[in-house]
Amino acid sequence: MKSLKVFLTLCLVASFSFAFAQSFGFKAGANYSLAYGTPEQLNGEDVESVKGNVGFQIGALAGFDLSDAVGLQVELLYETRNSTKTIEYGSVESSPLGDLNVAVQAESGNTYSLINLPILLTFGNEKVKFYAGPNVGYMIAGKSDISAKITTSIGGQVLPDFSSEDEAEIDQFDDEECGPCFEALEIGAQAGVVYNVTPGLGIDLRLGHSLTDLTNDDKDESLFNDETRDDQDRQFYVQLGVQFKF
Repeated sequence: MKSLKVFLTLCLVASFSFAFAQSFGFKAGANYSLAYGTPEQLNGEDVESVKGNVGFQIGALAGFDLSDAVGLQVELLYETRNSTKTIEYGSVESSPLGDLNVAVQAESGNTYSLINLPILLTFGNEKVKFYAGPNVGYMIAGKSDISAKITTSIGGQVLPDFSSEDEAEIDQFDDEECGPCFEALEIGAQAGVVYNVTPGLGIDLRLGHSLTDLTNDDKDESLFNDETRDDQDRQFYVQLGVQFKF
């Protein structure tokens, strides 16, 4: 609740500042993001991997001229970010009937929706502007689509009675075990460049990285024993969009 109050206060200040902007407009585009942390290991080898997925962003922006070459741009955006985590491992044991092989594969497709407030210092000319600055985001929804598959075989022959497949969907803000599993407030940093095709139309390429832990716990429990490991999950994203300014 405290983080929500902080974020709403910042949004109120940003919205009020729009009335004093020298320029304002809208932006929309796509982003490619992934969430990463310390991977799970088995026998000294990583069994966990991540890959990014595509989401989108849309919102409003306001510009303030500080000098001929330097300005300030404040944005209020709705964003979706998606990433996939995969865990794969197996074991092999000898038996009188041949090698007993157990293979485990689990995949979690994670989707995050958030309201984001970047505050960016801009510098450049009318055609090309570079920018950098902090962003404050508040996650309003998060879910994980999980699938798991266990395949048991002996001598190359799959044993159906000892194999299984399962699927589940978890609301990461209403989960019995860790809910909320995700940290709602995000502090991050962004940098990028805008190429203005016309005075009212710009192409925006941006890099962003969260500086706070995505999850609500800075330690993860091992899948294989009672040990825990330090795990600070972060998000990295690339955004490509268009700006319409008035």
